[in-house]
Amino acid sequence: MDQSTFLDWAGFVLNALVLVVIVGSAIIAWKTLQDANKRARCSASFDHIARQTRDRELIEMFEEFRVVRRKVTDGKQNPVSIDDIEGLIIDHHRRALSAEDIIKKVFNYYEATAIGIREGALEEQIIKGWWRTSFVLDWADFSEYVRQRRKRYGIPKLFSEYEALVQKWAEGSEREKI
Repeated sequence: MDQSTFLDWAGFVLNALVLVVIVGSAIIAWKTLQDANKRARCSASFDHIARQTRDRELIEMFEEFRVVRRKVTDGKQNPVSIDDIEGLIIDHHRRALSAEDIIKKVFNYYEATAIGIREGALEEQIIKGWWRTSFVLDWADFSEYVRQRRKRYGIPKLFSEYEALVQKWAEGSEREKI
């Protein structure tokens, strides 16, 4: 082999090695970034869950929601309708509260959670593991109310992110199909 051919071949091999090193470095950097993003989503998800267990306002909101659920589902077939909810006032710790306002607060929280999952700010499997049953069953009980509210007030997207996530999580479960 003459010197010119050897140099051409050596240059080719060197360029190939440089390319392999660059591509390998890019893959490692991408993987590192993916891992960091996953850790951040996991951390945010655990913070989200922890907040539910210690934030007094959230605890109170869910307690109020349970009072509404008991009041409107006691002896009735679910899901409940808009007529079951509109104008309903509950007594909670000697406070008169609107059932509509309570449902709106809880479902806005669920909607924000669903958006956080969709946008990748929260890790879906962590939130699903912690909250799936309540998330799905609350929708099952109040889905008709939401559908009627959408129609009556012309808000077709009302709680649509929450509904989409429920549909995804409820797949495969006959009891929870909506």
